[in-house]
Amino acid sequence: TNEHISAASNKALSLADRDYVAFLDHDDHLAPDALYEMAMAIRENPELSLIYSDEDVIDPDGQPINPHFKPDWNFDLERAINYACHFLVIKRDLVSGCGGLRVGYEGAQDFDLILRVAERLQRSEIGHIPRVLYHWRAAEGSTAQDASAKPYASDAGVKALQDHLDRCQISAVASKAEIPTTYRIQYDLPSPSPSVSILIPTHNHLRVLRNCVNKLLERTIYDNFEIIVIDNRSDDPATIDYLESLASPQVRVIEYPQAFNFSAINNFAVEHSSADVVVLLNNDTEVCNGDWLHELVSQASRPGVGAVGAKLFYAEDRIQHAGVLLGMGPDRVAAHAFKGFHRDEVGSLARTRLVQEYHAVTGACLAVRRDKYLEVGGLDADNLAIAFNDVDFCLKLSEAGYLNIWTPYAQLYHYESYSRGYDVTDEKRERFLQERDHMRKRWEGRLGLDSYYNPNLTRDFDNFSLAWPPAGRDGAGGDE
Repeated sequence: TNEHISAASNKALSLADRDYVAFLDHDDHLAPDALYEMAMAIRENPELSLIYSDEDVIDPDGQPINPHFKPDWNFDLERAINYACHFLVIKRDLVSGCGGLRVGYEGAQDFDLILRVAERLQRSEIGHIPRVLYHWRAAEGSTAQDASAKPYASDAGVKALQDHLDRCQISAVASKAEIPTTYRIQYDLPSPSPSVSILIPTHNHLRVLRNCVNKLLERTIYDNFEIIVIDNRSDDPATIDYLESLASPQVRVIEYPQAFNFSAINNFAVEHSSADVVVLLNNDTEVCNGDWLHELVSQASRPGVGAVGAKLFYAEDRIQHAGVLLGMGPDRVAAHAFKGFHRDEVGSLARTRLVQEYHAVTGACLAVRRDKYLEVGGLDADNLAIAFNDVDFCLKLSEAGYLNIWTPYAQLYHYESYSRGYDVTDEKRERFLQERDHMRKRWEGRLGLDSYYNPNLTRDFDNFSLAWPPAGRDGAGGDE
């Protein structure tokens, strides 16, 4: 009798008597060493309870056409897209203990199972093998070929995700995102709405500052915020007149008369704020969507969340920031993910469109609860006056046990480096090298391969292209 995939899987589960069970589709292929790799991972780390691998899609002739090189466990990304998916191995008693697969969630039964299992586990109990151990066949009418082929799967996915939020007592609403079988969670704000201070350092450059402030006031629909403009030695008469004209119940101007130090200026501004949430914002930005601040504040208000970053675009509609990756680029410190992609490109695993965890986000637009900012000591004004202070700050939040989040639902243009200029003089270059070396020394153990990236992907560029030579089983290699 055809009782569909959940009931059939549960009947098979009732016959299983081993410690772990593995799930795969009936028409797909395992790599010859797939079970060996899983067994080795368990032998090396017996506490692992859920393990997944990289995968690829193969055409009907068995030729690979679309590899999926995945990050290590990223719960916010998993909630947005079932990237863990294949090849999936779980402790049998966990699967049985949560009731097996649930009838009525067909099309998203594996997503539902992963959520129910993962919410019972610690991060250390979830493993990822960065090797293609599973070959997913793109057959006619399959979701491997076309994610919209089974529209009921998205409905089941929303239902599974909302159930997960309710079980975890997370006050939020799940819905479909714009790409089939991807999802969005909109978190409820605390009541009353948290107060927000938007901190904007500036030095002259009237045109960009005025555009930034005007667009904030015109477009932002959040109702409990103030703007604090920190004037750092402006000497242009027109700018000075404009700053004097800004004074209002919603806009304050404070003076920072010392030499430019991005970290010190923001720390100074936070001291002059009593808001629940502070937003660091460059003066060369322009908000795009009216609910940008609501999104940042709702994410920053989640228990356990540290910094929250936005999606930033260059003027020509190319991505400037979609999260920060560690250990990237020629300096092997950090680089922006998907930099230069067109704003409509979805990127690897649709990551340019989905909320997810990153180890760091840019300080050009960064929201954080003020108490957490103070808890980790703010930005490092002594060692990182200009470069990498945002990365360092995010790593301090991570060290304190907080997750840093990037969201594509807060969008701004960033007309980069108008006020400060680029590091082209000998003096600026020397300062950059000093700050780079400080980061390498301070975070020596964290600036290796980013766990939210993948060792099969290049560290020389931020476009998620393949590494050469390929990484070995232990992750060594890969552009080294």
